[in-house]
Amino acid sequence: MRKQIVFIATLLCVALSGYAQMVVKGKAGGVLYEVNLAQQKVTVLGVVDSPTELTIPATMPQFEVTEFAIDPSAVGSMMNVAAPISAIADGAFAACSSLISITMEAVTPPTLSGTFASTFPAGVIIYVPSNSAVTEYQEAGWQNVQADATPISGPTGNCGAEGDNLTWTYADGTLYINGTGAMADFTIDYTVLPYAAITPWKQYLYSITNIELSEGITYIGQGAFFGMDKVKKVVFPEGLIEIGDYALGNCQGIKSFTFPSTLQTVGNGMFSNNYAIKEIETNATVPADMKQNRLNNGATFKISVYVPEGYISTYEDAWGTDYYEFYEPKDMCGANLRWKYNASTHALTIYKFDETKPATMYNFQNISDHPEFFNTPDAPWYQYHDEISSISLPEGLTNIGTMAFVNCSTVVSEVVIPSTVIYIETLSFGYCHSIPHIEIPDGVQSIDAKAFISCSSLDSIHIPAGISTIKESTFEYCSSLPYLYLPATVQTIERNAFNNCTNLVRIDVESEIPATIASDDNLGGVYGAISNGQRVFARDFSNDLTDIEVYIPAGTKAAYETSWGIETAVDVFGMHQIQCRLNYHDPADQGGDETGIESAQQSAVSVQKVLKNGQIFLQRGDNTYSLDGKKL
Repeated sequence: MRKQIVFIATLLCVALSGYAQMVVKGKAGGVLYEVNLAQQKVTVLGVVDSPTELTIPATMPQFEVTEFAIDPSAVGSMMNVAAPISAIADGAFAACSSLISITMEAVTPPTLSGTFASTFPAGVIIYVPSNSAVTEYQEAGWQNVQADATPISGPTGNCGAEGDNLTWTYADGTLYINGTGAMADFTIDYTVLPYAAITPWKQYLYSITNIELSEGITYIGQGAFFGMDKVKKVVFPEGLIEIGDYALGNCQGIKSFTFPSTLQTVGNGMFSNNYAIKEIETNATVPADMKQNRLNNGATFKISVYVPEGYISTYEDAWGTDYYEFYEPKDMCGANLRWKYNASTHALTIYKFDETKPATMYNFQNISDHPEFFNTPDAPWYQYHDEISSISLPEGLTNIGTMAFVNCSTVVSEVVIPSTVIYIETLSFGYCHSIPHIEIPDGVQSIDAKAFISCSSLDSIHIPAGISTIKESTFEYCSSLPYLYLPATVQTIERNAFNNCTNLVRIDVESEIPATIASDDNLGGVYGAISNGQRVFARDFSNDLTDIEVYIPAGTKAAYETSWGIETAVDVFGMHQIQCRLNYHDPADQGGDETGIESAQQSAVSVQKVLKNGQIFLQRGDNTYSLDGKKL
């Protein structure tokens, strides 16, 4: 204890001297820690004396503990984390091989900088304060999470219809109801303001913010929580059958309810003076009887109700549409398709909820106030667009929806499109500036306009043999793309398809008949006439002469020069500019054989063909590509 007192004094002296020493290290309760005075943050560095049970204190001298990383040290079988920490470093507990359980006292899970598996030893159990906290931890990427089995400490008593079949306990702002069967009914006292039910927990009326009911409870009593306007969250258990009259009336702090699938009856007055309620979620395919529940006091809005896929009309018939507006589940993003976002790992996962059926993604709409902007879709995950680092798509998916991932500019991992995908819609990956590679499967038959526009980090792209048209601006501004392979099926290349691919130096073409280059007439008189290749391979308003080496089938040079031209020119305000020059390489000009290294190498450009193990590959810097454009 003396060491801790001395440490506090040291901190005070340092603080008074103007933070002369910015970092101070100390020890308390078997924990080594470091205090950053400037940031007022404590980082746990490790443990001492190999304790069999370790407690991370809720507070350290003068400062709140906000994050920690345990250095490889021997820790016993149990650990209690009382601190309101915000982050856990990758591998923090990985070396604690004897650790079998951790008790977290915080309801809100700390952020994991790595995965759960990399941070904790295998098999460790995480105990959290409540059932609702279990869900929050699981959604944040934690595994093996259970509600703490330690009895809740606080005032307690009976509240069951049979007396002791249900018990209540109040602790730290939460009212816990445990047991099996029905709750007792309670009388509402309308003689004294504020109106409230006469319950055994009434004395905590202004302290209770959360209500948790355990599985096994079948009935919530009449008036049970009436008048508890500080309550913000109620957890209804599966197995609940009925909610009594006015059980949650005058609970003005609750914004949403999640009804269990077993709920059959909701008594009168569910929304009595509940001005904040806006949403209800349920996965029940049989709507509960809502009796006379309705919005009152002249409310002009409707409660949004999220129901199982395909059951909107069922609920409209059962509940009516005067007070409710029905939607498919919030996590629905297509037929047989749902999504989830892990805030800890920043991973977006799209998954099928019925593995036996195919899935189709919704097409999303632009909701910008300025229609000319394409990067504000109503995709449900767009709120995380500047955080998402990876995207996972399921096999069985048949399409990538319009504007599905537009402007997800922080995705840094390779995106693999499932082999079952046939259609990639407009702007599906547009403006994803950080994606280095997207693998397009051979089964894709259509890639719509602007699908990959401004994917400026893409260094390779595979165009499947089923594609007949490269649509407008599909790969425009893919400025890292060095090489293209166009299969023989490509018949049309629309305007701006590869415009401003400023790193493009080589194109290999399979077809003996040149693809039709679309016209650029809609530029009109402002830019003047554009010859031959139009702006398909253009560099916007560049004065630099840029060469692109085009490798074509033998004997087709004349046809390509006629169809695609040699130089792409534009007259900008009367000033003639060369935007790019296409240099055609016809094997017929080199004796009819282009397979040798000498005839295929190009010293003037950065992409070269190389021979490896009897096969030809393309080499650019440290990257190797197959002849159809796949990065190896």
